[in-house]
Amino acid sequence: MSYRVLTATANTPEWLTARKSIIGASEVACILGLSKWSTPLGIYNDKLNPNITDDMTERQEWGHYLEEPIAQWIRDKKNLVVLPSPGLIQSIDYPWLGATPDRVTDLGEPVELKTSDSFMKDDWIDGPPDNYLVQVFVQMICLGARRGYLGVLHGGNQFEFFPIEWDQEVVDQIISITKDFWQNNVMAKTPPEPTTSDELALVHRDSGEALEGGERLLLAWYLDGQERGTYKEADARIEAVKSAYKELLNTTNTSVLTYKGKPLYTWKRPKPSTSFDMALFKQEHPALVAMYTREHPAAPRFLRKDTKALNEEFATDPPEGWEAGLTVTEVLAKYDELTIWKNEQKDAS
Repeated sequence: MSYRVLTATANTPEWLTARKSIIGASEVACILGLSKWSTPLGIYNDKLNPNITDDMTERQEWGHYLEEPIAQWIRDKKNLVVLPSPGLIQSIDYPWLGATPDRVTDLGEPVELKTSDSFMKDDWIDGPPDNYLVQVFVQMICLGARRGYLGVLHGGNQFEFFPIEWDQEVVDQIISITKDFWQNNVMAKTPPEPTTSDELALVHRDSGEALEGGERLLLAWYLDGQERGTYKEADARIEAVKSAYKELLNTTNTSVLTYKGKPLYTWKRPKPSTSFDMALFKQEHPALVAMYTREHPAAPRFLRKDTKALNEEFATDPPEGWEAGLTVTEVLAKYDELTIWKNEQKDAS
């Protein structure tokens, strides 16, 4: 046997704790940059976070409930012997890798069971998504199997079934990258580089040092100011319209503006809310406040600074490279260093 069982039952406190000691099959795609659910830094933080939380979503719970009907369909239609999962297993040959197969065949091959809705079905047009393929490959590695299977139920009434054959090149890459991540990041307690803008804020070190920008960044700063001015003007117009409608509703003693019975605007008070009176609590229980107060590092704030001298200079003579219609994103897109930003711009479009 090429694995050992860490815990026989999934989705228990013991299972959640044991997962901290390995890289799970569903986490490998995140480390490879093939998953939208997390990132290398996200997995790193989870492994080093001592807190154990079960954050299964309602969608994931339904996927768990539907596993057995999907498994039965595979038994009936594909004539495979589909057995219960052995639980959370750890590879003996590659002990940083682990998996919790949904089911296994009588030959010890993994059977991964998925569900998708009408919004996700397009992800399967060209076959199983890469993150699910990687998950099955990791299960094969841990089980010592040369084949795996992936069954998916689309929209509650359409099944697809995919045999997954061993691919040595893919397996070698998974083993190499995850070993490096486990040894040089998790075990060394060295966080991997951020891959999203949100993660940049988490790891930003406020050194206080200055980066001297060239003409291109000056042009980007100038264009940014022009575009922000346009946003401010639009916000001001929106606020003016809101004020007019509020006055109209107030003078007519109404709360909703309609056209042929259909609401166009509403101006209503929400239900009263309750809040904790911290000022009064501090006054009456200062010792308790001191006992339970914890300081948390503040998130870094990014601000555009208006420089009077430059504004006056550019009022009549814009910076080099300026032309009508040029946008700040077009200027910044020329920077090779902005890989995270470019990827997010591409995803947004």
